[in-house]
Amino acid sequence: MTQPINPNTNIPMSLRVEKIQQMKQVQAGQEMHFANQEMEIEEELKKQRINENEETAESRIRDKDQEKQGSQDKEAKEEDDHKKKEKQLKKKNGDKGSIIDVKV
Repeated sequence: MTQPINPNTNIPMSLRVEKIQQMKQVQAGQEMHFANQEMEIEEELKKQRINENEETAESRIRDKDQEKQGSQDKEAKEEDDHKKKEKQLKKKNGDKGSIIDVKV
């Protein structure tokens, strides 16, 4: 009823099956490792994109602030120049009412 164990056939078969199982485990482990590496790379790229977007937003804000400051400085300079010209005209003319100040 039972057959005797034949070491010449059973052991090599079990070794092949064991090697196949080990290869499947190694392959699965390598696939997981590769997938994890890809995910880490994608996360780093996302972080870099976010940092770049924040930097560009900050630089835009700085540029707008500088433009506003420049236009304010320009307006202040123009106003100072206008006042200086008025003073010079007043000194030249000397009399009251000789200058008509019209603002638009």
